[in-house]
Amino acid sequence: MLQEDTLLSLQAELKHNSILEAALLAEAPRQLDRFQKSELKRSKGKAKWQREIEEIDGKVADAKAQAEKLRRQYEPELMRITANLERKLGVPVGGLRCPRCGEPDRHNTMNGKPWCLKCNVALESPFLVKKHLPSVKVLPKSKRLNVTFRGLE
Repeated sequence: MLQEDTLLSLQAELKHNSILEAALLAEAPRQLDRFQKSELKRSKGKAKWQREIEEIDGKVADAKAQAEKLRRQYEPELMRITANLERKLGVPVGGLRCPRCGEPDRHNTMNGKPWCLKCNVALESPFLVKKHLPSVKVLPKSKRLNVTFRGLE
């Protein structure tokens, strides 16, 4: 008797849930349609440039999400490749810096070499020790004065 009562209550509950589920499924398209209409009204109230900015922002967000996904997927492999290159070359990849101002590589080149356009010098690795001696400038003979100095004899 107890089992029959629980069985009948379960059947009634399932029937009630199926009626509720059918009502929800019937109402869902109407709710979606209302939502889309309200969004359309709201977007038509904006200027064209505002709608375009929102559209572009959506595309940018999608691109950033895709880039983040790809970065998580390929970053360990890229780190391994970079470490191999650094080990083979003995120089950190992309570690070029301006010897005068210290700016990193901005991908500017002159005659095929990485170049700092601010200081007008070639970029170098910070790990390579290179002494920068001041250059001595000498006037051409045509511009020199013919002055003799008497030294102490």
